[in-house]
Amino acid sequence: MDKKIDIGGSPNGWIDDNCFINWAKKFIIRVNEIRKLYNFDKHKKAILFLDGHGTRNNREIMDLFKSENIELIVFPPHLTHLLQPFDSVVARPLKDALSRIASHIINDIDEDQQTKCSVLRSAQTQSLLDAYRISTTRQNCKTAFEACGLLPRNPDK
Repeated sequence: MDKKIDIGGSPNGWIDDNCFINWAKKFIIRVNEIRKLYNFDKHKKAILFLDGHGTRNNREIMDLFKSENIELIVFPPHLTHLLQPFDSVVARPLKDALSRIASHIINDIDEDQQTKCSVLRSAQTQSLLDAYRISTTRQNCKTAFEACGLLPRNPDK
């Protein structure tokens, strides 16, 4: 299966309903691709863990998830840094790798050949993609769910 990453945003840099709807539709397509690839029954539920951001109150998109058999578990606000698998295990290595790789890329770029803005944009994009590959391994994701006590279920964690 091809590894895919989508990068999106809003003009002000903050997630809004439109960003969330666009992301959710792409996510649903990806879930259905995975179901097909592994011959999973499309009627069996997939589970999506999300933080409690206000965009989760969008009835249209929640109904769309439900119609596609995607169950949502929305964490209460201000707890995701403790509970959310991505934040607890994957985001830290991602941020560390991003910082480390970006500094190397910036040092290797000839600034006389590019404007400062394009140097930074190029460094950020390359760094994000490289850091993503480093931090989002299958083992890191498995460790993330174990560390949060979500899979296997461990209420003590």
